[in-house]
Amino acid sequence: MPWREGPATAITEPRGQRIVASLPGNHDLGFAGGIHPAVKSRFDAYFGPLNRVDVLGNHSFVSIDAVSLSAMDQVDPSTGSSGAGDGSAAATASSQIWTPVDDFLKDVKNIRSRAVQREYAHLTGENLRARALFSPDIRDLSDLSTPQTNLPSRDTPSAVPSANFPTILLTHVPLFRAANTPCGPLREGNPSLLLAAGYQYQNVLTPLISSDIITHLTAEEVIQIYSGDDHDYCEIEHNEFTGRTREITVKSMSWAMGVRHPGVQLVSLWNPIDVSPDAKLDTSTPRDTLQNHLCLLPDQLAIFIRYAILLGVSLLILLVRAVLYRQPLPQPSQDDKSNPLLPLTHRPSSPIPKPASTSQTSSVSSTIASSQLLTRNTSKLTGYGYGNLPITSRSSSPAGREPLSSNAADTDDYGMPPRSRSFSSRSPPTGAQTRLGEFGRSLWQVVWPVLLFYFWLLWNG
Repeated sequence: MPWREGPATAITEPRGQRIVASLPGNHDLGFAGGIHPAVKSRFDAYFGPLNRVDVLGNHSFVSIDAVSLSAMDQVDPSTGSSGAGDGSAAATASSQIWTPVDDFLKDVKNIRSRAVQREYAHLTGENLRARALFSPDIRDLSDLSTPQTNLPSRDTPSAVPSANFPTILLTHVPLFRAANTPCGPLREGNPSLLLAAGYQYQNVLTPLISSDIITHLTAEEVIQIYSGDDHDYCEIEHNEFTGRTREITVKSMSWAMGVRHPGVQLVSLWNPIDVSPDAKLDTSTPRDTLQNHLCLLPDQLAIFIRYAILLGVSLLILLVRAVLYRQPLPQPSQDDKSNPLLPLTHRPSSPIPKPASTSQTSSVSSTIASSQLLTRNTSKLTGYGYGNLPITSRSSSPAGREPLSSNAADTDDYGMPPRSRSFSSRSPPTGAQTRLGEFGRSLWQVVWPVLLFYFWLLWNG
């Protein structure tokens, strides 16, 4: 937050917010002789100078375009010659690639010294007095005759040894080391870096390039080296240079780069500088001004694996439920309960209206008695009678037969209870179709709450 609240960097205010993203890698430019000049120029135009010095926290950060410098010690495929860092490859086709980096290394001491003097002048406030000295203002001519006692001093800023601002080297390709050099306990994959090279990549710099870089930077003033390229963490100490220079190959912060636990490197700088007028600065380089801490990020791949396992278990449970699902039998409606499937012996009928005379009543009674006697006799002879109904009632045609009930809808041509007259041409669903539909319904009932909760999480960050 303090960095965000500060002013943006500009030509008049170079100490504002700065984002340094110009350290190129082999995935940005290529490697050595495989680099195209147009690609390199485009990267320089969009991201800034490939070789630079930045003073941060009283330390000198030196960024080196190591992928281009590697062309100085690589066989030129067009001529078969190899540069040895002594100018013998100046006429090769790859000289335009590594020459700018070599020129920067030859002048890096002067560049770093000027950057350190500017930083020290800012700390002591001398640059503020110099700015006030040369700032234009308007004065009356009569004031020129009086002595000016309030003008700032014209003393030159005092020099500070560059060794007081220790050097930190940034390079994409790690420096050379012996084969099978252990990378420490914080490494995730192989215990050491493989010394290998191929198309557009090389795991470590050659011994010549590594020695050339450290020599130009002064080995005694280099306290830390940070590199990348390998995607995994590696921490070693170089014994081939003066002193014991530490190098850390920082871990990738992306889980898609072959590491299960991505991370970022936290670097803490503490190098106070005495800016009092009578300060006597030591010319030696402080060695204990820097601390490192590896900050691991979550195991994103393991999270995705747990998601996949949970999804598979959920689908399996829903599938087993659909296989064991049994469609419930249809329950009869209220109308179907009132009408039995087979006819009864005595069907309910409307009450017979009372006859108007005694002769009519006697006639109807004798007719009913004769009909009942005929029905019982017929049942005994045939052995079956559709619920002891008369044979005439099973006629295919209802002609000449009056219904026993006054309601015509309660009778059927065959003496069966009434049924629905609407039929569907669609065949009933099979067991597989029923289970598939049940699986789809169950899946939707599980999916929509999960999606709703997931989008709620996305909306709330």
